[in-house]
Amino acid sequence: VGYLSDRWHLWRSEWDAISLWNERGAITVGSTASASSDFATSLTYAFNNVAGDFMWTLCANDRSGSGTTIDTITYAAAGLTLQTALGSGGRATRMGHRVAPATGSNNVVQTNSTTNTKPMSESISYLGVDQVTPISDVQTLNTTASDATWTVASATGDFVCAGAITTTAGQAFTPGTDTNERLQVDFTGVGSGFFADEPGGASITINETMTSAVVGGYAFSLKAAGGGAPATTVFRQMISSTMRPGSRPMGAA
Repeated sequence: VGYLSDRWHLWRSEWDAISLWNERGAITVGSTASASSDFATSLTYAFNNVAGDFMWTLCANDRSGSGTTIDTITYAAAGLTLQTALGSGGRATRMGHRVAPATGSNNVVQTNSTTNTKPMSESISYLGVDQVTPISDVQTLNTTASDATWTVASATGDFVCAGAITTTAGQAFTPGTDTNERLQVDFTGVGSGFFADEPGGASITINETMTSAVVGGYAFSLKAAGGGAPATTVFRQMISSTMRPGSRPMGAA
């Protein structure tokens, strides 16, 4: 009886540790913010990162800035890692992300190549994200269709994140099945935008429909910190490897 009792406490202790490890891998949403401006070279707005170890920002400009590029995006004076810019109909869209962004309220700054444009920007943060390789399988969207849809390779326990900005103000966005909308913003007189996400899997289709617009955006897989096999799988492997030949399962006579 003593042997079985000791074995039980050992297994239970390891199981509790694995459960805590698995909980640390959960991704949660932190903060959101957005802003737009009339004709200007740069756009500055405050983003209060109250709970997030990863942030990403989506910037765009309206069609009045034909040929205008988005050159830099910073947060708390630190540069974001930028994706290749998208452009259609004189509009530019660009995504940037940052690992371990500063906490508290700091400025996001979007810098454009000329003043001949009306900039728009939106930011969001997440907690529980891998700090080494946070994103993978970045997909882009550059269309005039009324359906913003991406298909992203991901994994169980991760998130698929998406965002887009249109050149039509007052858009009504409708998230698709399993898609959770985190931000919907009307950049009055300039455009509209959204952020959305859903749980990861082998292949995830994430989408939002809208009335009509020229739209540019990105989607990607966001990797959870401490990712790995589900706790139940690890527990089974642990039992298999620690049971000695001839030993009895817990509760056996």
